[in-house]
Amino acid sequence: MENGLFDFVMSSSSFLFYLIVFLFLGGYFYPFIPFGIFYRGILSSPSFL
Repeated sequence: MENGLFDFVMSSSSFLFYLIVFLFLGGYFYPFIPFGIFYRGILSSPSFL
């Protein structure tokens, strides 16, 4: 039971990690893709600050 839960947490953590890396790289290197536009829109919007 605990092993399964640990594996689930580890896999979901790495999934979130890769998702964050993908969003960061998408926003930094590929601003023409939707995630990049969304990422840059958040960083450049004055309401976010």
